[in-house]
Amino acid sequence: MSANITARTYLHGVAPNGAQSDAYRGAAYPKAAHLHAADRAGNYAQSIQGTANQSPAKPAPPSYPHANQPPTSQLQATPPPNRYAQPTSTRDPASSGMVLVATQSNPAAVVVSRDSDKYYIANRTSNSVTVVCGRTLAAKNIAVGIDPMAIAINRTTDRIYVATNTGNITVIEGQTNTVVTSILTGTPMIAIAVNPVTNTIYAIASSDLGTISVIDGANNNVIATLAAGIYPSAVGINIITNQIYVVNQFSDSITVVDGHSNTVVDTVGLRKNAKPRAVVINAACNKVYVANAGTPGFGISIIDGASLHVRNVPVGRAFEMAFNTVTNKIYIATLDYATGANAVTVVNAETEAVETVIPMPCFTSALKVDVGSNKIYIANQAADTLTVIDGNTHTIIAQAPTGSNPIAIAVNPITHKVVIANFNHSSVTVIAPDAVEAVGNHV
Repeated sequence: MSANITARTYLHGVAPNGAQSDAYRGAAYPKAAHLHAADRAGNYAQSIQGTANQSPAKPAPPSYPHANQPPTSQLQATPPPNRYAQPTSTRDPASSGMVLVATQSNPAAVVVSRDSDKYYIANRTSNSVTVVCGRTLAAKNIAVGIDPMAIAINRTTDRIYVATNTGNITVIEGQTNTVVTSILTGTPMIAIAVNPVTNTIYAIASSDLGTISVIDGANNNVIATLAAGIYPSAVGINIITNQIYVVNQFSDSITVVDGHSNTVVDTVGLRKNAKPRAVVINAACNKVYVANAGTPGFGISIIDGASLHVRNVPVGRAFEMAFNTVTNKIYIATLDYATGANAVTVVNAETEAVETVIPMPCFTSALKVDVGSNKIYIANQAADTLTVIDGNTHTIIAQAPTGSNPIAIAVNPITHKVVIANFNHSSVTVIAPDAVEAVGNHV
């Protein structure tokens, strides 16, 4: 049984008027590979998926389930255009159960800063990053390259890397929130990840000739450009073994890069038409988990990092994943090909067997685990809601409204606040943990 979180909405930040790109409107959104920013707990591997830059001669991206977006009638307010809206109450808005914070146009990815006091949101069509203070929820916008596709953070150096569809990577200094430099890779980027141990950045270009740009974080130089497969979509890093795994959607393969030499050392083949699209890393056990979205449903592939042996677990079509490093559970957004039912499937990473299947109301556009509280947060794209699952009982304990088309989630590991990027509403929803707890106590 679940209950609704009562929302108290405040508005902060800038929300300019601007037309949304047709390719990324709610109804047309499934034409693209899903935009997903994943800050992996325990290994800091960020990945993001987005639309591959295509020409008519290239194969079309796979079609993903979708629904037309409902009106945002559940929202209590609309962000004000072209101005900063500061708090109107002396009470700290960050203590409220739910706060709506205005960004610029089409926020698509979000990460949390090193000190967990700031949120960085990449805005696709306004070519900017909105920085939100976690305490006051005041917002500042930073101009970056054209069409920011991916964002990642090095929590050791406190630098933020924003990869764009024009091939530039904007580097932001987290202490001052200023742009340090722009790195030219020459190819449109779709995913980016940082190894905080080696201070190395891996930026992925998605095309029929996919590439991996390796960047030295100390001097911001591109030190290698490596070949990947066809239309890579995501990247994950094992910071213990210093191995990098690039998911190739149209090659049905995983490119393996040795971070010591920054060379491609192997390619792991998956089933034909697997259409892998997301990856998470179990660094402690040296395992790689890959979500396969191909039809009729190839589930997830579990790759042994030492032998590169592949074991498949059938869970239907798999789109998003998150991993709890403490409980050793894998959470997968799945779709049953035969019935069209959406669910979150829970797999025990130790036994590699399905433990339970939790029905969802519609397509899951983002999935995140808060390791500290053992809660799982699911963005429901068509319903404009956030579902909260208790990781101890695997039951739904709450539902919360979001803005239109929620497509990315970040969790603050210290305050346990949840930040959801609302693509069609040009805002982020910030939900405090006590709001979830208050509802859960009455379920």
